[in-house]
Amino acid sequence: MNIRELVRRLENIEKKLNKNKDTDTMEMVSKLIDDLIESDMEAEKLFREEVRKFIDDKIEEQVVEQAFNSGSIAQA
Repeated sequence: MNIRELVRRLENIEKKLNKNKDTDTMEMVSKLIDDLIESDMEAEKLFREEVRKFIDDKIEEQVVEQAFNSGSIAQA
């Protein structure tokens, strides 16, 4: 089960709590939904940063390798 599915299910619970006028529990569920979304967004941000670093490193390696193979970088 992914975060979106959890949020969807919690939102359904939140709607039922609202109908039953259970505001205290509804507020707790709402806070939980917000926390899940925030956590998911932060995890995605970190993942994107790691992917960007990986891609940058790979590109740098390829540029250096091509320069070395073409003779642009003198062999020691």
